[in-house]
Amino acid sequence: MKKNLLNFSVKTIVVMAILIIFTMCKRETDCSTCVPRLPDVTAQISFNLMGEIINSDFNINKGKVGENNREGAWRTPDDKLFQFVKKYSINNNIPIDNHIFTFVLYYDTLITSLLNVTDEHIKGISYFRIEGRRLMHHLFVKNGKSEFQEIENVRVAVPYVSPVHIDFYLDNYVFTDSENKNNKSDFLIMSSFMKEVEKNIKKYRTNPNRFEIIQTVASTRQPSGNGHCANNYQCPPGGDRSCGYSSAGSACGSDICSVAEADNTLTVAQKIERTFINIDLMHTFRDVFLYNSTKGETYVDDYYYLSGEYEGKIGLSLAVQTALFFRKFNPVMEACVNPNGRQSEIMFDQTLIQSLLELLDEYEAITTSREGKAILTSVKADVNRFNGKTLQELLAMFQ
Repeated sequence: MKKNLLNFSVKTIVVMAILIIFTMCKRETDCSTCVPRLPDVTAQISFNLMGEIINSDFNINKGKVGENNREGAWRTPDDKLFQFVKKYSINNNIPIDNHIFTFVLYYDTLITSLLNVTDEHIKGISYFRIEGRRLMHHLFVKNGKSEFQEIENVRVAVPYVSPVHIDFYLDNYVFTDSENKNNKSDFLIMSSFMKEVEKNIKKYRTNPNRFEIIQTVASTRQPSGNGHCANNYQCPPGGDRSCGYSSAGSACGSDICSVAEADNTLTVAQKIERTFINIDLMHTFRDVFLYNSTKGETYVDDYYYLSGEYEGKIGLSLAVQTALFFRKFNPVMEACVNPNGRQSEIMFDQTLIQSLLELLDEYEAITTSREGKAILTSVKADVNRFNGKTLQELLAMFQ
């Protein structure tokens, strides 16, 4: 009786852990049921910089951060305007490359009160760029000589372009004098490259512990009430709920939870996950090993495709089988990440191969799309090729 109870307890724990694995990415993705926020005002903005003038129509949202008035201007991707701001940045000795997809201009007054943007009113520039497999933020603020200098403290990875982050930079780095924080604005200027970033957003979201954490929710811009997001993942106390901009101007709800606070308020399920499933190892295996080869990148892309197909389809038995396999697979991931002294070890013995092929058969049974079935067929073929290979031989296949 005790043995049966123990087996049931272990299985229950494993099931809870693996279900977390298959749902955790949903806490990192853009919401699929966003209700776009309608602009409070639409106006033509004139950018008068470097002796040139360019006009562009912007949507403007009004709000407050505490007692301070805020306005944020955005529009769909505009490569002409983006290149104009890029040129302005280069002229101000801000390092620029082709990986940048979004600029934010910090403006020292409300947009609706001054529709002509000149150099004297721009006090800071943020840009967001792709750096390897991360979305990175860089901020440059004017000093006393009106020269832009980078604030290295906020050169950080971010999960997306978020108004919460933008307000935080504005209040804490661009306009540090509390008396000068009222009536400030920001312009969001995106290139068409932003659309490509959005298509692959999951690739750029690694372990959320690496993201910049904004500790207070008080910095969130309060909207005028004509838009909302359906997602609500219940961040723990101290977490930060924010909306991320999309290229269509929607505000998509998502959560960025404070790691420090989350560690102090772990749910039972989270504690089980950390005890039985090595999430950090899985992320490291993806980021350090798989992303270093074309073959590995294909596996990551296939995983993201299949994770969408299997949503809501994984039953109790398959969850247990998957969890048990992951425990067997941990040594393989560890060896691939740190191969020193293990090159001659056999990674995929017959027992592991059999377990993996049986697991893939179970997933094939719940796969309905032609693309999904083709992915599994390809993976099975690779698994058979891995049979009996040493770590050195296995690594050579991922060159």
